[in-house]
Amino acid sequence: MNKGVSFCLLACGIGAASAADIRLAGPVSGLLYNRVARAVQPMLGVPGGAWLGAPVVSDVDWAVVAPDGRQALVGRGGEACLVRSLPDAAHEGIRLGKTSRAALAAWNLESSAAVLRTEAGLLLVGDVGLVELESPAGPVSALAVDGSGKNVLAITGSAVYLLSPGLPPRLLMGIDGGGAVAVHRQSAFVAGQNQVFEIRNFAEPGGAQVRPLHTARDGLSDITGLACSRDGRRLLIADRGLKTVVIHDLGAGAPAATIELDFVPAGIELVAGSELYLLKPGGGPAPFYVLAGGPVPGVYFVPAGGSGGEE
Repeated sequence: MNKGVSFCLLACGIGAASAADIRLAGPVSGLLYNRVARAVQPMLGVPGGAWLGAPVVSDVDWAVVAPDGRQALVGRGGEACLVRSLPDAAHEGIRLGKTSRAALAAWNLESSAAVLRTEAGLLLVGDVGLVELESPAGPVSALAVDGSGKNVLAITGSAVYLLSPGLPPRLLMGIDGGGAVAVHRQSAFVAGQNQVFEIRNFAEPGGAQVRPLHTARDGLSDITGLACSRDGRRLLIADRGLKTVVIHDLGAGAPAATIELDFVPAGIELVAGSELYLLKPGGGPAPFYVLAGGPVPGVYFVPAGGSGGEE
């Protein structure tokens, strides 16, 4: 690790594991941020028999790992950094600025760009460099970045905006109780309290097309998270009101499956470096639950150590 990288990581208060510290025993299914351990850890093994291994980044207040599992936005003590070269020991770090302990950040599916809310405003990180975006009016509750790495979707309590470098926020639609957004290619999926909309061609001036995708009549109550599959064929909808995950087939335009849970999901996201989805339980940090797709989807818990099992 060179001096510049060391300074960045130490300035952020981030512990980078040495090669001797990393013990990746068994297949790595993905990377997770463990809030209790304050560390990014590999998920070892396969669903049903997986556990969390030794940290690859430690002593952090929050972390959002890119879908490719090779980089992450992390922070400690109000300082944010971009950490690269995961899960190897020789991390590279770039300081991004001051942020809160409960940071709001998101990567695009391509892992080429991310957006982060800092004390100075919204910061776009990627091929465009570090670019400050003009924030919309009102507090932002959810963010997403498109595949180009140049456009950001931002949700406030009552509206959805498109943010682009050098341009003012553009209103795409009003929404009641918006709190989740996901993007795949030219389509954005946004959730109100009990309905999901698709916004096609959202980046085209005057070309955005809004249509309802899933409503309360289709079996939704209180949506807490959205996640797109990597291939863009499915949209996963976490509902805390009904304690379910709805798998919506975007090609067929209809739900393909509904998974009942015995806990309240506080959100859903793609597990970095995998085809799995992390379900965040509300009211407690552990255990972790992951959803494995396939012909018969299943939900499994992942303990911090030892072996896992089916929910």
